[in-house]
Amino acid sequence: MKKLFSLILLPILVLLSACAKSNFTESPAGTNTGVSCETNLVDKPLPTNILFMVDQSGSNLNGPFEKPGMGTDPKKLLRFGIMNSFIAQHGSKKHLNWNIISFAGDKAKSLVSDISNSFTNTLSFIIRALDLFMSSKDVGNTPYKAALLEAKRLIEKDKKDSEEMTTLIAFITDGYPTDYCPGGTGELFCPGKVLENQIDTDVRAILDASAGKVQFSTVYYGPRDLEASQRLARMAQVGGGQFIDLNDSSDIDLNDVIQVPEKVCQ
Repeated sequence: MKKLFSLILLPILVLLSACAKSNFTESPAGTNTGVSCETNLVDKPLPTNILFMVDQSGSNLNGPFEKPGMGTDPKKLLRFGIMNSFIAQHGSKKHLNWNIISFAGDKAKSLVSDISNSFTNTLSFIIRALDLFMSSKDVGNTPYKAALLEAKRLIEKDKKDSEEMTTLIAFITDGYPTDYCPGGTGELFCPGKVLENQIDTDVRAILDASAGKVQFSTVYYGPRDLEASQRLARMAQVGGGQFIDLNDSSDIDLNDVIQVPEKVCQ
């Protein structure tokens, strides 16, 4: 297992070392990206927080309740790949700040170790967060509620929060919430009985926690399941974001759910 992990980690380090050198296919700092300002105005990057909320429940390894034994992402290549690709493209942009929330069991936690900030612009902290994601085990339940509450906490704590700040969220999961059943902690899997209104309330609470603008988007990569995909599509609608179901797409590009704002004329 250790040998396999090192083989997975090698392309990670190669790609992210390129990130550290700002070796991206993007416009050089200070240049215009599709915005042409009048002579009396200047282009100004829009300050933006990027938050990945990524499922690390045991179904990734062992399969969901309804399809045991069919792991949805046992080597983490899907989840890591879409986050890493997005960071490789945008990680050197100075107006962007980052965090990753991992959720599993009955808890959710921030993976960025910049203790003085909810979101970091330091690339080394982003790299460490991805590394921590790769080295931690997929296990236990799928606590949507814990993840949503942690997102709300980070946004409320953010010292950079202002009316100019935009927070863009990608909620990435393979299945059903295990902490929104009417039976409380004793009931983990309740198709058709999930407390949908409470989920929507908690998504709206994330939007309300910020003085700026928040867009909450969702990505579903589990087995084809109408209830699961409709739930995540609705969460994205409530959050003013986008929804992608991997069952309906040949691949996932987070640029399809997170449109990074570049510059405005002011």
